[in-house]
Amino acid sequence: MRDFRSFEVFLALCGTRHGQAFQLTLIARGCGITVPMVKAWTSIMEASYLCVLLHPFYKNFGKRVVKTPKLYSIDPSVVCTLTRQRNGAAALAGPMGVALFEGLILREALKVFVTKGEKGNLYFWRFRDGVEADLIVPTDLYGDEVDCHTYA
Repeated sequence: MRDFRSFEVFLALCGTRHGQAFQLTLIARGCGITVPMVKAWTSIMEASYLCVLLHPFYKNFGKRVVKTPKLYSIDPSVVCTLTRQRNGAAALAGPMGVALFEGLILREALKVFVTKGEKGNLYFWRFRDGVEADLIVPTDLYGDEVDCHTYA
């Protein structure tokens, strides 16, 4: 990693995108780096348990892989630091409050799976009218019907 400033900008932009669609080209353009570099740095963050990409739920597995995921930092205090929040109360009351809360719920759901030694395939669902179910926990991916618990 030769350009630490670009990486610092990358982290800050990821902080501002917490709980939002992770659009590689926007991040790359904002940092002045390539899309493959964004993918590489994101994979390092995921492998280091610093962030998680929450993919949209589709019965069609190919669509799950191709469609745009949402980026969540595992630690909301990192997001608050990167986005220069004054304090926790201001962060939760401000424009990032909902995304920070969603991230906390996602983190707790992931903990449940990790303590069981499971990966925890978690998703979100965006309806055509733009309404979202923020967290879907599939309970039967291989049956005739997908039985999910949704948390919106």
